[in-house]
Amino acid sequence: MVNENIEILKKLISEGYQIASKEIGMVNLDKSTSEAVLTVTIKLAKGNDVKEIISKNDSEFLGFTEHFIKKRDQFDNYVFEYAESVNKTHPIDEIPKTMIDQHIIEIGSRKFEQGIWMRYISPPQPNIPQVAEFFLFEEKNPNLKNIDFKDWVKIYDKSTGKAIFGGFVRDAEPHNNDLFFHCIGSDKYIQYSKVTFQFLNMSASESLYFTSKLIELHTNYDEAILKKINFNKRKFSIVMPVMNIVLQEDVKIADAVIYHELNSPDDNFIRKSSTGRNDSDWNGNNLRIKTEIEATDYHTAVKKGYQKISRIMDWLSFRSDFSFTSYGIKQSTKVPFSVYRHFSRIKVPPKIYCRDTTSNGHLFLDLRSIVENLLVLDRFAGDYFKHTKDMFEYLISKEPESLSKEESSLLESCHWLRLSLFSSDKTERLIFLSASLEFVMTEIIPTKIFTPEKIDEINNIFKNIDLDEKQKALIKLLNTFF
Repeated sequence: MVNENIEILKKLISEGYQIASKEIGMVNLDKSTSEAVLTVTIKLAKGNDVKEIISKNDSEFLGFTEHFIKKRDQFDNYVFEYAESVNKTHPIDEIPKTMIDQHIIEIGSRKFEQGIWMRYISPPQPNIPQVAEFFLFEEKNPNLKNIDFKDWVKIYDKSTGKAIFGGFVRDAEPHNNDLFFHCIGSDKYIQYSKVTFQFLNMSASESLYFTSKLIELHTNYDEAILKKINFNKRKFSIVMPVMNIVLQEDVKIADAVIYHELNSPDDNFIRKSSTGRNDSDWNGNNLRIKTEIEATDYHTAVKKGYQKISRIMDWLSFRSDFSFTSYGIKQSTKVPFSVYRHFSRIKVPPKIYCRDTTSNGHLFLDLRSIVENLLVLDRFAGDYFKHTKDMFEYLISKEPESLSKEESSLLESCHWLRLSLFSSDKTERLIFLSASLEFVMTEIIPTKIFTPEKIDEINNIFKNIDLDEKQKALIKLLNTFF
């Protein structure tokens, strides 16, 4: 007998339509009845034209569609490729009971113990991240809507209580009111970060130790490896390129120097390296800042050196922004002013060179770590942006002067949140996030939870207790929150 849905799907594909999405949903977790319904929804697109095929409890159609394997391209768009051999999904009446409600799932602080269909979880293997795929059903999990997809995921075997998976949400898809999760068993900041470095004249043990410290990988090192690493305190030379400044003489501050003649041993090492030749930030058109640090290893030297140079950059920024007639520490000093120099922006790219002066082993490191992915939307771009659009479109459409104080605070909060999310500097991220929270909280008026009478009773209790001045000040502060 010909399956109508299969024939429709074949016909559309032959006409140039491509599968844009494939959704599988299941209703009713009670496998002892025949009322459970498995739905398969296929969306196909050709340009702006979209077709949809929906089947219910059609195991033949489900089996056919499973030959179209969903993969992600480099931009995280779904593409479906046909494969002759596939791992078939269990028909609904054959789903083993071991896959239903046999696990406990924690996503952040939220725990789920029922309404779970564990479709697949791979066994742990060396150097291969685990994969877990599961459904969470809203009928049994009313707090499903409060999940934060950025949170850490842990899965436990319910019978033993043993943790069998830890990782992050790779992607999640809604199916009616339920959610399907595809999780990867590793740290997403390792998966989606890049660490760019070059090691020269360094031992394999030193390189391994530096790399593991850099990505905060907690490794139990073999004693034989540790013995090969020099942990004696010694001097390291730290160099970073400096942009937007031209000098005819060196500028020294706090055992560091901004210099323009690139003829030191470190400059020779930089010039000979592939990083120095290929990275424009290290070319001879930019000045450099150099300091020496005492440390027991390369990682500590890089950390201390970057902190010192960063503080010097803070001072230079303060100097170029200084616009008062004088300043004084011990005595008043007159300060000249130039508006051109006021708008100068001296900066250092987040790239660092570090050399052990005792061995001439050296490395280059690009401190930018988070990969900035390009957002490419193949199809249904409107579907991607429609989520949360209604939260802001009406505000953005308003004239600024017509915004209420609450609306204006919300937009300002969103602005500072963007700066926090996109900044590569952790300190800046914290400051911007604090500003975002400040704007969104200015309109929140806390509700008093104690009546005036209760507050008087509480204060009378404290009056009979011998308190020192600090304790009295704390009670006075607490009164503002009562």
